[in-house]
Amino acid sequence: MIEKLIEKYIDRLTKQDIITFANNNNTFLSSNEVDVIYNTIKTYWKDIIFNDYNAILNGIKNKINPTTYIKMKELILLYKDKYKSYL
Repeated sequence: MIEKLIEKYIDRLTKQDIITFANNNNTFLSSNEVDVIYNTIKTYWKDIIFNDYNAILNGIKNKINPTTYIKMKELILLYKDKYKSYL
């Protein structure tokens, strides 16, 4: 059931949602970073949430700022830990 809820959210996800979330977490993204992150989430959200996200992050590591990469990894860990009982 949780997978279906997440899928519905991902279907409605916009680039502005990415920008807002990043800004709320004191991270400011270039338009290229927004595109990379948006496309990665839309394509690989199941792997990021339910499997090993490291391969996905390594695939975009050279496409985003190193600071953004570190922040993404921190946020993934934070939210995976926070919601692990639901996953």
